[in-house]
Amino acid sequence: MSVPAEDEHITELINQLSQEKQQLISLISHDLRSPLNRLHALLQLLQMNDANLTPDQKVYLEKMHIVVADALAMMRNLMDYRSLELNLFTQQPEQLNLNELLNSVVKSFAQVARKKDIELKIKNNPQVMLFADRYCLQRALENIVSNALKFSFGGKTVILNAGFSDAEYWLEISDEGQGFKEEELESIGQKFKKLSARPTGGESSTGLGLYIANTLIGKINGKISFQSVFSRGSTFRITLPVTAAG
Repeated sequence: MSVPAEDEHITELINQLSQEKQQLISLISHDLRSPLNRLHALLQLLQMNDANLTPDQKVYLEKMHIVVADALAMMRNLMDYRSLELNLFTQQPEQLNLNELLNSVVKSFAQVARKKDIELKIKNNPQVMLFADRYCLQRALENIVSNALKFSFGGKTVILNAGFSDAEYWLEISDEGQGFKEEELESIGQKFKKLSARPTGGESSTGLGLYIANTLIGKINGKISFQSVFSRGSTFRITLPVTAAG
């Protein structure tokens, strides 16, 4: 039975809109990334040589740095989202030192935590070797830590913890942030889903961070679970099967 011409036109229109959406995401995430990277580097140079700046100028420079870093993080999430939607990820499992991985994540967010007066620390960091895709695991950790810092107020603490048992390896990120309302729990991890909590430092939020983290961990046969108490904080737990370790 032939397909009505009207249905063919609708299908063609949907495909065209989907292609345009992907092209737009590609334009935003790739073409705008380069000038922002250059601007970010220039701001860092200015902050390294700020002896001649007034206190007000230093404050404005700091705010500019935060805005540009925030924009770059958003673009990286858009790039990950596009790759996941188009199934472009190619896994490259390798031996990973869990201790080095956690320290690397903490180091990359140390400046953000310091600027927001949030203590970012590791509680337990065992010398464990995992066999997994580095990008998937590290990007998942980065997105969860980024959210923990983004939605926490100054004076609070974000803790990374890790361990293993006979059945699984696990990594936890705990914060003292805003937590989630009970009616929001089923929505956590849905793409572009923004909940009641708001960034505490004026940062932007795409609603993609936890969706990307959950999807990437799923690709390496892991799972993400969480516990949250509204207004008191959340704990996200990544588990990976021991059978996946080298």
